[in-house]
Amino acid sequence: MKRPGATRRAATMVILLLIVAIAAWLRFAHLGAPSLWDDEMHTVVFSARPLATMWLQSAQKDSNPLGFYLLLHAWLPHGDGETFFRFLPALFGVGAVLAVYWFGATLFRRRTGLIAAAFAALHPLSIYCSREVRAHTIALLLIVLATTFLARLLSRGRWFDAVGYALCLALALHFHYYAFLVLGGQLLVLVALAWRDVRRARSDFGPALTLAGIAAVQGNAAAGAYGAALSAGVVEAHRTRLRGVLLSFVAIAAALVLFLPFFKVMAFQLLRGQAWRPHASLFEAIARSAIYFAYGATPDRLPTFGFSWSGPHAMAWAASLWVLAALPAAAALAFALFDRQEREARTIAFALLGAPWAILLGGDFFSPLFDVRHTLMLMPPAMLLVAHGIDRLASKTRIVAALLGLLIVTPMILALRQERTDPAYARQDWRGAVQAVCREKRDGDLALAYHAEKAYAFRYYARSCGLRVEDLFDDEVYRMDLDKRRAAVTQRLDLFERDARRIWLVDYHGAVFDPLDLAREKLKRDDFFLVRRSVYDRGVKRFMIDLFTRDRVEAETAFGPAIDFSQAYNPGQLLTGWYPPGENGAWTADAAEALLRRDGQREAAATVYVHRPFYRGPVTLRLLVDGVRVAEQTIDRTAQITLRAPLPPTSVRRGLLRVRLEVEPTFIPAEVLDTKDRTPKGVLVQRIALE
Repeated sequence: MKRPGATRRAATMVILLLIVAIAAWLRFAHLGAPSLWDDEMHTVVFSARPLATMWLQSAQKDSNPLGFYLLLHAWLPHGDGETFFRFLPALFGVGAVLAVYWFGATLFRRRTGLIAAAFAALHPLSIYCSREVRAHTIALLLIVLATTFLARLLSRGRWFDAVGYALCLALALHFHYYAFLVLGGQLLVLVALAWRDVRRARSDFGPALTLAGIAAVQGNAAAGAYGAALSAGVVEAHRTRLRGVLLSFVAIAAALVLFLPFFKVMAFQLLRGQAWRPHASLFEAIARSAIYFAYGATPDRLPTFGFSWSGPHAMAWAASLWVLAALPAAAALAFALFDRQEREARTIAFALLGAPWAILLGGDFFSPLFDVRHTLMLMPPAMLLVAHGIDRLASKTRIVAALLGLLIVTPMILALRQERTDPAYARQDWRGAVQAVCREKRDGDLALAYHAEKAYAFRYYARSCGLRVEDLFDDEVYRMDLDKRRAAVTQRLDLFERDARRIWLVDYHGAVFDPLDLAREKLKRDDFFLVRRSVYDRGVKRFMIDLFTRDRVEAETAFGPAIDFSQAYNPGQLLTGWYPPGENGAWTADAAEALLRRDGQREAAATVYVHRPFYRGPVTLRLLVDGVRVAEQTIDRTAQITLRAPLPPTSVRRGLLRVRLEVEPTFIPAEVLDTKDRTPKGVLVQRIALE
């Protein structure tokens, strides 16, 4: 007959295996389905470089430790593809679930560890990070292991745990800089524990020393023996904890020594002084951290659980839903905070949670440190406290505890479902974009990227169809002033244009490298027609691919006889003098040109809006077709007008016509509106067409 303890351990293992199986399924299922995106391909390409190059460029251009790059460098020669690249992060994500169980079982008890492991297995942000080629999950695993060794070290004071703590902490520092926040937090906790334990030891030694002193004065052997026994008991009671604290300091010192070889590279990265993320306000950082701890998945888009709102109160409704969905996890944390049992473990857990967060939020005032993906490394103590709260509640009423657990898990599942099925939450689809290009690729086609580092994913997928990919900019050209940059880009484009009939311009962060849009302007001047623009809109990850062709027949097929800015249109028909269109139309400069296709139409027309108070005098509009003036009108009032005239007899009856709208005078927006815009504006065009 099995003993009750053995039965409970067997049941615990069965439940843990089930949790791990669920965690593995959520992380490995359809692992290769999403396309690799920019960050992932940067990691893959960087890791494939020679070690010496990797070391040098890590200091010059990167902002991460080398640990994950080195691991991937050893992994890459053995395979290829999305699933292969993401296999290690997914595996480490599953390992982190097991580590969270061990953490909970060490600091509290097995049932708490199981609940915490279930929380980690379903945690949307953890699952998201497990499915991309980044260092988050291995850093998470190492940080949880280091924290568990620390908890064991404080309770047992053994060298084995000190060595495990030092090694895991050192490795975590080599994989992610947020490990320094954890190290700093743990150092603060250890200082507080040392101060408290020394005070307690002094307080406990007081009676023993007093008794021993009295016995010595009086020569009382019995009192002396009792005082000695009491002193020995005090020493035994405090020795383990003080030894654990002391060994913890030694382990932290050892971890920093093991990080020393990379310290010089880290110093170069910090001294570059490049802010690669915006500052987050204190409220934003706390709110986003709470949401992503409770149920958030995709870092740049908050979940809506399938709901949608519109109108002036949409944001208020969304915020109410986010707060409501986070309340169950907050309730479990509160219950753990006010529970009076296992006070020591609970205090340590809250300290391990609060100290790194305090360092992060304080440091973010001076440098933009906050990134919601990276905060995953700081969340395990919170997972443990939520589990402890549910566990303690279950000891009082299991039904309420089960209901609270269900309320915590439900938003997670809904957020996961939305992240997997809603296209708005998808990553950059470079694979789909390149497949679309490859389906229409012709012999002699060329793809141009603004910079190699912004085209890693495009170049990776373009291998499948043999599309040639070149770069307009390198680091040397990017550092030039605008005049030298213009000359360098012009020279490169001249070289690329010689052999290409069609050019696919891959625009990802193009405005950073080419703020004046020199590349497009030159292509248009050199008789390339922009016949198609494919936009892949993912917020900050937005990119587009433009197709330019020399083939006039292809352009005539792609272009239309009219451009209506309230509807879809081909942006390649806009030549020069246009500002980005808005809801009400497109502003012109003092002159703007467009290409329109003539299929027998007889008139040219332009519908514009003139707001008379913007101008210093009457506004004169001129309409030209292929350089021939066909209409002119002067306006001295606010009005929407249509300038219309017959096409000149010299125009081709079928083909492309160049229609030009001239405006005199223009106005400076900053002089008439509350704006800093000082670019001269003409009129607001709503439609330009051949009729």
